[in-house]
Amino acid sequence: MGGSVDSDVIFTPESYLPRHASVNFTLDFLDKSFNVFEVGGDFSGMEDYIERLFGEGGYFENPEIQGLVENLRPKREVQDERIEEFQRMYNDARTLTEEADPEAQEPKASVFFRIFGNEVFYMENLLQANPLQALRECSGNSPYLGLSRLRVNSTGSINFDREGTFETTDDGNLLISGRLNPTAVLATDETLMVDGYGSASGIRRRTTQVAHASIGGRIEVKDGQVVDIRIDTYNADVAKLSSSVNVLLYNNYKQVWEGQQNGAAFEEVESCSPEMVNNILGLEFCNTWRYTIQADEENTVITEPHAMELTVSKADNFDHYQFSYTRKRNMFEILFDTPGSSVDRKVNLNINLKSNHARGTLTIPGSRFDVEGQYEYTSEIKKLALKYSRDTTLRGEMEVSLQTAKEIDNVKYSPKFMMTITDFFDINTSGSLLTGPNDFMLEGSIMSSFQDEAAAFKALWSREGSQNKIEGQFSTGQSYASTSGTINTDPGHTMVQLSCEYGASRSSPYSLSLSLDSTSTQTAEGSSHTGSLVLEVGFRPS
Repeated sequence: MGGSVDSDVIFTPESYLPRHASVNFTLDFLDKSFNVFEVGGDFSGMEDYIERLFGEGGYFENPEIQGLVENLRPKREVQDERIEEFQRMYNDARTLTEEADPEAQEPKASVFFRIFGNEVFYMENLLQANPLQALRECSGNSPYLGLSRLRVNSTGSINFDREGTFETTDDGNLLISGRLNPTAVLATDETLMVDGYGSASGIRRRTTQVAHASIGGRIEVKDGQVVDIRIDTYNADVAKLSSSVNVLLYNNYKQVWEGQQNGAAFEEVESCSPEMVNNILGLEFCNTWRYTIQADEENTVITEPHAMELTVSKADNFDHYQFSYTRKRNMFEILFDTPGSSVDRKVNLNINLKSNHARGTLTIPGSRFDVEGQYEYTSEIKKLALKYSRDTTLRGEMEVSLQTAKEIDNVKYSPKFMMTITDFFDINTSGSLLTGPNDFMLEGSIMSSFQDEAAAFKALWSREGSQNKIEGQFSTGQSYASTSGTINTDPGHTMVQLSCEYGASRSSPYSLSLSLDSTSTQTAEGSSHTGSLVLEVGFRPS
């Protein structure tokens, strides 16, 4: 028993890279020779790639590697004259070849791989190859040692089992009714095989997903508007979605696929939607999951195979959902119901609109809600008032308004805001704003459930000739502050009189007064100013 390894490396005069290179391993056994494997290839025009990688300005510029590659070709042992003669003959032949085939000088690298004399892989030009295609060809054409095949097949189908009617009338009304049973199936088969010389092993994974629904109903259209929608649930199971994953292993002895045996028992978990959700929707959502568990001292993981099933089924004995819409002039009604059910799911919304009045009623199982509103919009008043009732009991009110009045040269604005929510809070604010060329007044008050006493404020300014009058007040409960005074401005004379009173109680106030009298006189020497300033502070005990 023995073996040998031989190789061939062929250079051409025009390149420092080999034109052909191959390695062959031969095994001698029982006076017979077995060509175990051979790998090699033919190369031309590869100098540009080497220089782009390792030459000057290349991606991996390295003069040492570049010099090493350029010195691969062995030294010549023949006379230069003979080499030049062969070179000239070769150039002439190549010129003819280039004229006949312009693509002959394109960079090219063809590779091959043979096992036991059989070619299992060949690529004509590695530089223009598709890696995925090469992998597919390599894995699909190799029945020898350690070569694998990966195959994925996926199929799907969608089926619509339907029946129905389509009716129209002369006045444009439309009625559509029918049933629909859609079914969708998606199956995926993934196989990984590893072929050996005389043996094989593999794993196969099958995934199946199925979805099915059973629904029906009708749609009615009148005067171009949808007025009635009915959704039928004629089967106990309205919809179902299932997904399963199975794993098979290849039995080389029997040459069949067998189910995976991991020694772990299936565990099953089932969960359903809460009863409150079932009563509201009339549907029950249940999910069942079957899986296996593998555990060691540190980790516990869920493994395949496993299966999941989601089912949507009726939770009551009704057979359809009812949606309807009705409009009569200024009245609108929207209805949702499940006729024949043991649980009341009726929801009714009524809206009544008039020129300056609106009323809405929402009825749900066990409760009724009413909202009534009035609105007014004119140049003198803008007003919106709302009332909210539950089960005929007033639970809340809100009013927003703004009045506008013209008073000679002045304009007066009177805003108001009021909101009350029973057993929660209430707030009431009002005020006025007066503006004009010689008058300004701002006053208001606020009272809410967060206060013990109301708060009020007032600010006033008026002008008459050279006299300006100011006044300000603020109070909250017993605490208050007020200011009043006059300011006279005549040429050469200014007089200011201000007084202020404040305190935590009106019976024991503090007082503050300010008097200013200033006179200016013009003389030949200039101007002179004379005057007086008096500040008084006082307290009046109760």
